[in-house]
Amino acid sequence: PFFLYIPFSHVHATSSSQPYMQYAGCAHKGSTLRGAFGDALAEADWIVGNVVKKLEELNLDENTLILFTSDNGPWLARSLSGGSEGLFTGRYAGYSDTGKGSNWEGGIREPAFAYWKGTIPPFSRSAEIMSSLDVFPTLSKLAGLNLPPNRVFDGRDASSILLDTAGKSKHDFLFFYG
Repeated sequence: PFFLYIPFSHVHATSSSQPYMQYAGCAHKGSTLRGAFGDALAEADWIVGNVVKKLEELNLDENTLILFTSDNGPWLARSLSGGSEGLFTGRYAGYSDTGKGSNWEGGIREPAFAYWKGTIPPFSRSAEIMSSLDVFPTLSKLAGLNLPPNRVFDGRDASSILLDTAGKSKHDFLFFYG
C-alpha cells in the first residue's frame, strides 16, 4: 500500500502576460505554442502521464485510485490572467469579488477527476457535492480503515459517488466562511 501526493505549482494563472506565475522545467520551456502557460501545463501533463505509466509497468493500475483536483476557482485579482468565475456569481447581487476563496460559484467550485481502472466506470460523471475535506474519510473507507468514533470529521465518505454512477453525497450542504 502506498499514498503519493503531488502538489503542482505549475499553472497558477492563465495568461502568458504573467510568465513569472508559471513554472516549467528546462525540458518543457518553449515546447508549446501557448507560451509559459502552455509549457507549464504540458509539463504537469507529462508528470501525471509518467506516474500512470509507472503504475501500469508495475501492474498497479487496477489497484490504484488516482484523484486529480484543483485547489480553488479563478484568481480574479489577476484580471484577465485569473480565469473566469462563470455566469452564476454574486456580482449580480452586488458582490465584487466572487473568485478564489469566495462562496460563489466561481470561488470554491473546482475541476476534478477520479480514475481507477476496472473500478470506476470510464467517462462516468457526477454532479454531486464533494469537498476536499472528503478525501481523508473517503480514502480511509476505501483502504478498509475505520475512523475514530470519538471525534467529529468535517469531511464525509464520498466513495459511493466515485464507485456508483447513482451515488449520492452525504452532505446536506457545504458551509464555507471566507
